[in-house]
Amino acid sequence: MEKFTGEGETEAPPTPPEPPKEEVVADKTPGDYKTGDNGESLAGSPTDPYKISSIEDLIAFAINGTKKHSEFEGKYVVLTTDLDFNSSNSYVDSENTYEDIEGFRDYNGDGNVESIMKEVTKIGKTGYKPIDRFVGNFDGQGHTIKNVYINYENNNSDYIGFFGYLREGSSVKNLNIVDGTLNYKYDENGEYILKEVRIGGLAGRIHEATSNLPCAVVEDCIIDIDLNINIPELKITTESGNYSSMYVGGIVANNEGTLNRCQNKGDINTTIKRNNEVENAETYNWVGGIAGKSETKIQNCINYGKVQYNGTKAPTSSQKRRRSET
Repeated sequence: MEKFTGEGETEAPPTPPEPPKEEVVADKTPGDYKTGDNGESLAGSPTDPYKISSIEDLIAFAINGTKKHSEFEGKYVVLTTDLDFNSSNSYVDSENTYEDIEGFRDYNGDGNVESIMKEVTKIGKTGYKPIDRFVGNFDGQGHTIKNVYINYENNNSDYIGFFGYLREGSSVKNLNIVDGTLNYKYDENGEYILKEVRIGGLAGRIHEATSNLPCAVVEDCIIDIDLNINIPELKITTESGNYSSMYVGGIVANNEGTLNRCQNKGDINTTIKRNNEVENAETYNWVGGIAGKSETKIQNCINYGKVQYNGTKAPTSSQKRRRSET
């Protein structure tokens, strides 16, 4: 709006400041989180942590940690910058197919070799494939990962989330994940044989303490990942052990560790339809904005997301039971 000066003239409104330019990643070694900015080897220690400085590094982090679960055991990893899956500035070379890096070629498995940015963002394909188990220490340093797309279709993974399973002794802190989407759908042959599945925005499960290691810890994280779970026919058979359990949480599906000072801003849409073939079969579905089910205290956390559940009635507290797992 123009401003009247009182002298028959108008003053043009001030030009709004330009939005800050998105920083281009400075990573010189795509897919190599063990090498520093100057080519030095990183130890993965508290004072010399591995560094994730690009989408390529994040992809390699997940590939290597899934392939070898001990890859990050006792190690420290930091996120050095904000990353946006939909921005070429967050890649070292968004047009590169990286056929020389293990696991990058045809990353989404659709039979077409495309640029890494297309491979990891193509709607309807796998999207980003998270690390399935993490046994280390991840510090986001207050940085944000944006527009991650994760798509599980006809997949029998037990633990699903940006970190599938945070084992005892692990930690994730100071990490923001915003404008993300995680889809989980199973309709192969129109049925799904399920035993236990845990789906969380940040993690499917954070583990309790053991005799040798403390419980997993998640602190000071903001999670904004919309979870869309659709199982059109949940089939319980003798193969599934006469019961099924589905845990869904905006931050974590099944909390057995420490969850402190975290926020969930993602919406949850869950649809499960049951078709039992076993007499007296039991179905347990836990759905929550912060955690689907928590066996320890949740402290100073808040949920801003919408939670929607359609399907089998959730159990009452008297029906809940704990299962020990190996």
